[in-house]
Amino acid sequence: RRFVFIVFPLKNQRQKAAEKRRTPKKGTVPRRGRTIASMYAKLRQWWWPVAKVVFLLALAFFIGRLFYKDLQRPELWQRSFHPAWLVFAGVLYLLYFACSAFYWRRLLRACNQTPALGATIRAYYVGQIGKYVPGKAWALMLRANLITPAGVRPGLATFTAFYEVVTTMASGALIALVFFAVFGQDTAAALDWDTFLAMVRLEAPAGGAVDRKIAVLLAFLLLCVVGVPILPPVFNRLVHHLSLPFREKIATLPRIRMASFLEGLAITSVGWVCLGLSLLAVLHAVVGPEMTWTTATVGRVVGVMGLAYVAGFVIVFMPNGLVAREYFLMLFLTPELLQLPNVDLEQARALAFLTSVLLRLVWTVTELVFAAGVFWLPVQRVAPATPPGEPS
Repeated sequence: RRFVFIVFPLKNQRQKAAEKRRTPKKGTVPRRGRTIASMYAKLRQWWWPVAKVVFLLALAFFIGRLFYKDLQRPELWQRSFHPAWLVFAGVLYLLYFACSAFYWRRLLRACNQTPALGATIRAYYVGQIGKYVPGKAWALMLRANLITPAGVRPGLATFTAFYEVVTTMASGALIALVFFAVFGQDTAAALDWDTFLAMVRLEAPAGGAVDRKIAVLLAFLLLCVVGVPILPPVFNRLVHHLSLPFREKIATLPRIRMASFLEGLAITSVGWVCLGLSLLAVLHAVVGPEMTWTTATVGRVVGVMGLAYVAGFVIVFMPNGLVAREYFLMLFLTPELLQLPNVDLEQARALAFLTSVLLRLVWTVTELVFAAGVFWLPVQRVAPATPPGEPS
C-alpha cells in the first residue's frame, strides 16, 4: 500500500514535469524555433561572407557565359539595326521595373516600413542582378540584404519582395490571357496531341498563327500556377502555418489585404504593357518598316511577352528564364513574321530567334548599367525596429 502511494505520485510528478518541458511558457518562442534561430545566428557569423563571395563569382560566371553564347551568333552581326529603337527598348524595360518597384514600396508602407525612396530604388534594381544565378531566391535575398540598412526588418523585406514578384508574374499571365482572348486569331488548329507536338517542334501553326484557344489555355494555366497561391485568403493562411516554428503563437503577422492584391495587379499591368512595347521596339529595330503594325498585332505581341516571361519564371532551375523565354517568343513571333514580304518559315524563325537574343542582350546591358549607377546612391542607415514577439 505504501508502494502504491509513493510510486504513483512520483509517476504523476514525472509526467507533469515532462509535459512542462515540452510546453513552452506563455510569451516565449517554442524550443524548435529557438534552436533554429540560434543555429542560424551561429552559422551566419562565418557562412554569410563566404556565401556573398560565392554568389558574386557565380553571378559573374553566369552573366559572362550568357553574353558569350549570345555574341557568338553569326546572324547577330549580319543585319543592320536601328540603335535608337534599342535604346528605347531599354528605357521601356526600366519603366516595367519601375511599376513593380512602386508596388513593392506600397507593400512596405502597408507593413509600416518607410525606407527612403533612394534606398528602395537601389535595393530593387541592384537586387534584380541576382536572377542571373539559377534559383529564384537569390534576387530576393540580395534585395532584402540591400534594403535592411534603410530600417526595414529583414523578414518583412523578404515577405514583401516575394509577394511583389509573384503578383507581378500573376499580372503578366492575366495580361496575356486578356490580350490573347481579345486579339488572338481563330484557326482550324485543334487541342490535340498533334498540335502539341507541332508546338514543341516550332512548326508553323495551322492557319499561320497560334490559335486563340491554345494561347488562352496556356495563359490560364500559368495564371493558376502563380495566381492561386497569392490570393490573400490562401497566402495569409500559408504564411501563418509556415512561420509557426519561428515565432510566438501570439505574434501579429503582416497580412495581405484584397485591396493590396488588386492594387498590385493594376500597377504591374502597366509595367507589362511597357515590357510588351519594349519587345515591339526590338522587333522594329530588326525588321524596320517592313512589318505593318496593327492594333491586333500590337495586342498579340504584348500578350506574347507576358506569356513568355511568366513561363520563364515558372521554370525555376533556369537563370532568368533562359531558353524557356526564347522558346515561347519564337513559337509566337514566327507566325507574325511570316507576314513579311519574301519571308519563308526558316527566315521567320531565324528573325524570331534573333529578336529574342537581341532582346535579352538589350535588357541585360540596361539592367547592369542602371544597377551600377543606382548602387552608389547614398543610404542613410537606420536600425530596424522589431516589435516584441514578432519575427524580424
